[in-house]
Amino acid sequence: MLQALDVMTTLAGFTCGLGEANPAISHFFPAMGPLAGLVLAKILTVSLIVGFMAYRRIEKWSFVNTCFSLLVIWNSALILLRLFHVA
Repeated sequence: MLQALDVMTTLAGFTCGLGEANPAISHFFPAMGPLAGLVLAKILTVSLIVGFMAYRRIEKWSFVNTCFSLLVIWNSALILLRLFHVA
């Protein structure tokens, strides 16, 4: 769910004129395009999450969820600021 929200808020940010802040992700954009780059990043992220779950690393799972929750909040805040011409 958080991965889908991250993709949606990132794509919404692109339509508002915002860019990708993560250089590891934005590295894929010139060759693949934004959507394909995001999909590749999500595949890698979900693979890590499945690995954490397989080895029962619950503390790592919680950390990843916390990070992506904060990322979705950050993306949403930037979009709102851009829409209200603050940023």
